[in-house]
Amino acid sequence: MAGIAQDRFSITRCAGAANTASTATINAQIDRVHIFSSVFVPHTEAEYQRLVTLLDGLIDEVGENESHPLASLMEIVGVLIETYEDERVLELPTE
Repeated sequence: MAGIAQDRFSITRCAGAANTASTATINAQIDRVHIFSSVFVPHTEAEYQRLVTLLDGLIDEVGENESHPLASLMEIVGVLIETYEDERVLELPTE
């Protein structure tokens, strides 16, 4: 939580200097920072599982609504998961 407070302080300080940012704009910037820090290329099983959990939440929120603001993020996370699986998960032999 200290990171959030620090982010708010830094953004508020910058906004105060410019005197142009509203509280809503500051909060939106912080939300974007947290979303960006949640999306990454997984290199370990733990990171892969974090992305799977994130995708599950996005699926619950977005559903089938392709015009939802988070739909693109859901697609990106899905591609990251798919790439990890393609590179690291062995296919079961088919008979």
